[in-house]
Amino acid sequence: MACLGDRLKELSALASVMEQPDSDAVQEAPRAARGLTPVAECADVAALKAETPRPRDPLQARHVDELKQRLAEMQAQHAVGKNLAALKIGEPLLADARAVGWQPLVAEVELWIGRAGADQGDDSVSIPGFKDSFAAALAGHDDKTLANAAVRLAQEYIYKNDMPDYDYWQRVAQATLSRGTPDPHLESFLEHERCVALNRLGRVKERLRCFETHAQKKHDEPLNEWELTMLGIAAGDAGQFAEAIDWLERGVEFSTKEFGPTHPRTLEMRAYLCKGLRDLGEYGKALAECQGALRTVREVSPDNEALVSRLELYLGSTLREMKRYDEAKKMILQAQKGVKDEALPELAQIAAATGDLKGALAFYQKNLDDDAKELPKNHPDLVGDRMVYAETLESMGRLDEARAQLAQAYAVLDDDMNPLSIADVTFDYARLLAATHTGERAKAVQMARAARQIYVEHAPKTERYQSAVAKIDDWLAKPAAARATP
Repeated sequence: MACLGDRLKELSALASVMEQPDSDAVQEAPRAARGLTPVAECADVAALKAETPRPRDPLQARHVDELKQRLAEMQAQHAVGKNLAALKIGEPLLADARAVGWQPLVAEVELWIGRAGADQGDDSVSIPGFKDSFAAALAGHDDKTLANAAVRLAQEYIYKNDMPDYDYWQRVAQATLSRGTPDPHLESFLEHERCVALNRLGRVKERLRCFETHAQKKHDEPLNEWELTMLGIAAGDAGQFAEAIDWLERGVEFSTKEFGPTHPRTLEMRAYLCKGLRDLGEYGKALAECQGALRTVREVSPDNEALVSRLELYLGSTLREMKRYDEAKKMILQAQKGVKDEALPELAQIAAATGDLKGALAFYQKNLDDDAKELPKNHPDLVGDRMVYAETLESMGRLDEARAQLAQAYAVLDDDMNPLSIADVTFDYARLLAATHTGERAKAVQMARAARQIYVEHAPKTERYQSAVAKIDDWLAKPAAARATP
């Protein structure tokens, strides 16, 4: 009966939020209702018996019941996208739950603190919350919360780019899921995380295949907004731009229907669509998408620094591609507050494009050195680091050093990479090879022709990519002696 009472508290708390709704709560209502804990869990007798029993003392039992009501109110705020309001309830609630000492309740409160922190983009809240939830759930024999906390921790460490801790927690999560009643939804969530983690290993096409396989397994239910969007991101990284935009648009469409057009989750999906359009070279569409989403998030969720910063980053990057460098720099400097590591390369590209080659080179060298310590030699990010470093060296007339960097990038190219990235490295290396090694000019021409063929087979018909083909054609059309000047 206690379990059914908790489900009723959740429903009542959500209904209370909806009695005086703002626009966000109204938009969130359908999804929030679907997010209520299923009543069917109250039929899992084994799990209910395994959990540490509630206090039998009448006063303590009544106190637990009151705290459960406050937890339901916290969950209701989170369900309608009000993460800071949820955290405001959660902090004193946690202190009171710890005072009572019933560990399953402590574990639940910590779990929802972690989830609100994660959705707010604050891992200084989410990771400690999930860890403390895991510890309390273990002490309270609450296998459901135990598994949830482990799965969420694994996800947080992916986003933190801490792969050793991700590896540890995904193994722990798998072990916890093997206990008690199977949880297909959580198992699917963990499987999707493994696909996401392949990005850190630099496995571009393998990651896309992983997401596609995951999608095929979910034939009995629709993909959610994150699954659709991750398929789009992975397809774009693999150079499959038409598929990428289709997936990204579907992610935005699903999120709009599920959460509403102004919900932070929908605006986050729009950010990734903006990036996809930028990568495709559809700069006008990317600009409109990012500007619209950023304007909305500043109106409805200005305290969501992670989301605001990501939209500012993608908008600034689009402006940079459009050669609107002053506007781009201003926007990316604002983005630094939330995405510093991603903003710095953008600022370096602006510096190089506006004549500050020395400043750009210093950053690129440091970035290359840092990535070389953490990433495998054939990681696309490391290959990209060498390309921009070589480009700056070339602009400074240091051709031998530039060629040496491109030689290292060229040596690790493999079929798992984006074919257009392979073409870019191949052509840049061909140019520098012809300019610095007279005896290699015939080989350089063959390499340039191979790069051109890749573009013919894979490049979209946007100006960004067709101008790359034209650049190769211009170089090939030069007399042999003229190719000595890259």
